[in-house]
Amino acid sequence: MLVIGLVLVYLVGWLTYKGMDPDEATSLFVGLTASGGVLASYYVLTRYPYSSRIWAVVFGDPLLSSRSDAVISMIVAILFMFFAYTTTREIVYIGADIEDARLSGLKVWLYDLALYTSIGIVVIVMINTVGFILEHVLILIPGLIAHYASKGVYRALTLSILIALFSFLAGLALAIGFDQSSSAMTGCLLVLEFGVVYFAGWYR
Repeated sequence: MLVIGLVLVYLVGWLTYKGMDPDEATSLFVGLTASGGVLASYYVLTRYPYSSRIWAVVFGDPLLSSRSDAVISMIVAILFMFFAYTTTREIVYIGADIEDARLSGLKVWLYDLALYTSIGIVVIVMINTVGFILEHVLILIPGLIAHYASKGVYRALTLSILIALFSFLAGLALAIGFDQSSSAMTGCLLVLEFGVVYFAGWYR
């Protein structure tokens, strides 16, 4: 699974490097993986008794994660935060002006490779632990909230991590208290947080 995931992420990076718009490459990637995932899930569900595992991968249930899953997730989280805080300035520089970054002697390809590799590993670990849906929610919405609520790259990065951590733990507590899906409660909480931040800035 790790190898397949990294190959797909590298494919997006290669298409972007060859000149394709990042949004178009990402859309192609999402369409390809979603369609392939549905086909694979249908094949497994109709031929093998693994429906509970498919359910966990798609919808997620952190309460069913093993201790080894938790340890792996913690190690990956620490390594990714170290990578993010040590390379954010260069990655933002590349994103803002890639030609100037190349002229300045920055090894753009190396930073791109490291970024795509780290994203691929984090996504695969998160899918295995919290499921496909919650993985998307925890990656996309905290960064969006931090974008509206803070100024500066490092402050936004720190805020997005704290928002994701708080929302996940709060969603887990609400799920236990109300006997609901932790993925749904975390997602609803993050959407509510985004609404508060967005409209607070709109009326400011």
